Amino acid sequence: MGLTPRQFYRVHRFNEVLRLLESDSLVHWADIALTCGYYDQAHLIHDFQAFVGLAPGEYLSQRSIYSHHIPFSD
Repeated sequence: MGLTPRQFYRVHRFNEVLRLLESDSLVHWADIALTCGYYDQAHLIHDFQAFVGLAPGEYLSQRSIYSHHIPFSD
């Protein structure tokens, strides 16, 4: 199963979000959104829920439980 260029870009951009979350203990969602090329924080949250199945705040509160795990559904 391949990815379209748009899908690949979304996955790549979201991977950058996860990398930034690992490197910083204090999260500023608007800054992360702009740094990673999102139009605004709402678009980041939309992708976050699509890829992870959790709101960003929920993910942060559970991140030690799910370290390096992102559930993808078919």
